[in-house]
Amino acid sequence: MQWLRYRAQSYLRGQQILQGLGVLPQGSACPLTFQDLAGNEFTLQVTPANEPLKYIPAPGEGPNSLYLENTGKLVNSDRSYSFAYAAATRVLYVRYLRCASDSGNPFPSFAAAVLQALDTNPVDSFALDLRDNAGGDANVIDPLLNGLAQRAQALLGNPNFRVYVVVNKGTFSSGMDNAMQFKSLALQTAAQYPSLGIDTRFIVIGEPTGGKPLHWGNVKTFTMPASQLGGQYSTAFLSAPSGIPNGPSFNPDVAVAMRSTDFFARFDPVLGAILARSNGAAPPPSGNVFVLNGASFRTEQGVAPGSFASGFGSFEQVPDQVLIASTSGHIASASVSQVNFIVPVSAPPGPTTISVRAAGVELATGQFMITASSPGLFILQPADPAQPGAVENQDYSVNSQSNPAPGGSVIQIFATGYGALDASGSAPVQAYIAELPAEVLFSGPIAPGLWQINARVPASLSGQASLFLISGNAVSNAVTIWVQ
Repeated sequence: MQWLRYRAQSYLRGQQILQGLGVLPQGSACPLTFQDLAGNEFTLQVTPANEPLKYIPAPGEGPNSLYLENTGKLVNSDRSYSFAYAAATRVLYVRYLRCASDSGNPFPSFAAAVLQALDTNPVDSFALDLRDNAGGDANVIDPLLNGLAQRAQALLGNPNFRVYVVVNKGTFSSGMDNAMQFKSLALQTAAQYPSLGIDTRFIVIGEPTGGKPLHWGNVKTFTMPASQLGGQYSTAFLSAPSGIPNGPSFNPDVAVAMRSTDFFARFDPVLGAILARSNGAAPPPSGNVFVLNGASFRTEQGVAPGSFASGFGSFEQVPDQVLIASTSGHIASASVSQVNFIVPVSAPPGPTTISVRAAGVELATGQFMITASSPGLFILQPADPAQPGAVENQDYSVNSQSNPAPGGSVIQIFATGYGALDASGSAPVQAYIAELPAEVLFSGPIAPGLWQINARVPASLSGQASLFLISGNAVSNAVTIWVQ
């Protein structure tokens, strides 16, 4: 199912496929209905064309994430791999898009350059990104795997060092085999040397893969003699490496999904989770009222004590009371489909219940997770894919494309979910702009549920940039700001 979802992203852009499925009517032009940011709908008659693709987010309008930047380089050049070292975050990032050796830069030479960067730079996070790697020759990666194994003892001498292997639903065939190979080696080494804690320092992160651990492989190709159409077929059934269970997918240790809003906001939630040392998503809410972070509205986040939360349901009356366990939460606004409230500050972390009521009568109940912190950034226009944030420039004007923040200036960020305060009354937080740490000058509550963070924009930035927060091991959603 994961592979079907992945391939559908390409197939469902084709007019003939959509017509064959009955989604679009037959004909050279197809009516497609769109909605603008004001909510107005309009219909265009669209015909297939060979016009150049327009990429969103536009690469030239701002700094991209390591993931988007390196993926774009490989796709546009037909190369298979690249790497980058981010000194500010001590991340060594390797993008491995295809299991193949490039003629202009053979993989052994590439691996040697990666290992040299690992040897000569302080590295806390080594990320091998196998997203969208649909396979090839599984043995190509061996020089990198062997080099890491030879350095394992020295690398593990750094208590902050972690290895992350990133997968998604486009990780398939030999790409998935390489991910399982890394994991299996880590499991075997952890069993042999239990004191090293390797099982907690080698992490597979991302989405379940597109293939099953037990699968057909060793693909061959053929060409039909009359039509000249090409095809593929498998020649061998492959077993999973030691310690890897079979199932519909090879599952990550830490699940992190990519949303379209993350993509358009130039944000890689996987890197955010790596920097946060995330332990994974909170259990999703359940029941007939869904409680979400009142700024991000993300089901994978918990809700922090003292923060804004939103309960979604179908209520017979407008609610006038919410009980979290047995404690009332302050209602900020309510309707027959949504109630916005402040979680009681005294609510302890862990699973809890909500009862939504009107005039003492229970309307709906549900369950959700309270976490120590759950940073959520408010969004000015939720329908805008770029997710413009509730952010003010240093002169207190709203940040926007037409009103960017000068590099080096201080911006004011509005959020919720700060959790416990320290002895000085501040909310500990890390702010990142375009994946660069931003100096935090102030962080704390300015009203019940409302969190303000003042942070300095890195002077080197310009254009549209992602902004996200880390509190504890929790990472926020991302918004975008504009910098000049």
